[in-house]
Amino acid sequence: MRYTKKTINFFVFIITIFLGSKKTWANIESEAPTKDATNETLTQDKKELPSLVKEKTNDPLALEEENAAKAKELPLVKIAHKDILDLLYSLFVPKAHDIPIYMPMLQHAAIKINWFGLTRRFWTKEQRTYEGGIDLYFRHNVQLAIDLGYEYYKPKHILHNNKLLYQSTGKYVSGSLRYAILTQNFAHAYVGIGYTQSRFDITTFHNNVISDAVKTFTHHWFKLILGSEARLIPNSGLYGGTQFGVMRLIGDVKSTNPKLQSYSIPGYGNVMNKINFELIMYLKWSVSFLEKKITI
Repeated sequence: MRYTKKTINFFVFIITIFLGSKKTWANIESEAPTKDATNETLTQDKKELPSLVKEKTNDPLALEEENAAKAKELPLVKIAHKDILDLLYSLFVPKAHDIPIYMPMLQHAAIKINWFGLTRRFWTKEQRTYEGGIDLYFRHNVQLAIDLGYEYYKPKHILHNNKLLYQSTGKYVSGSLRYAILTQNFAHAYVGIGYTQSRFDITTFHNNVISDAVKTFTHHWFKLILGSEARLIPNSGLYGGTQFGVMRLIGDVKSTNPKLQSYSIPGYGNVMNKINFELIMYLKWSVSFLEKKITI
């Protein structure tokens, strides 16, 4: 049987691979530990483990480094709510809240009448007074008042240093800025400052006959105000109030008629008094622009 060179080389290659694999398995078996050696190694590790743990525990720096490493490795976990029922109650159970729907700049408006001035006509015919006004109530307890009045005064006798009888008739207008204090649902007090201007006519008489031509005067003054008011009927807009004022004439006021040195200024009083006082008692009807509160 004749073999070629290629066939011989193939058999040599197969024999070489077989011999090499056999030698490799022999080396692995020689290097593998026996069963007794493995048990001995485990026993020795168990004996050395407590000493290693104790040594590691007694080192604070090592513990700190270990804890820092564990903190870096662990993921961030959000803490749950302590009381899950309380959380569910706050999410799903509605709560009542009293809130105003809208808070306008102008909260109240009122009209008033000086009833005390109207009663003067019942006990005297020398003086008659008609006075009324409008009050506006804004946010932050700020109030604005505008008053209009008309006064007639004719004394029956010559007064003071006058030598003639006279008649004073005219109108006056007053504006004041006030601030409410001690506010309650049914009553409050207020303080403020105001300005008043009066324009009136003076007519003099001699033996019930007009002696001189009618003269027109204009005077003005400042005043300090202190007042209070209260609701007269529950759940209504009817109020009653009292206002006290201290007035001071502005400028040097002198009469040009030597026979008439003293006369009455409508809304103020005698011109001879540089400082005067006023007392006003009024009734007022107020309308509210505040929306009623609702519960949601």
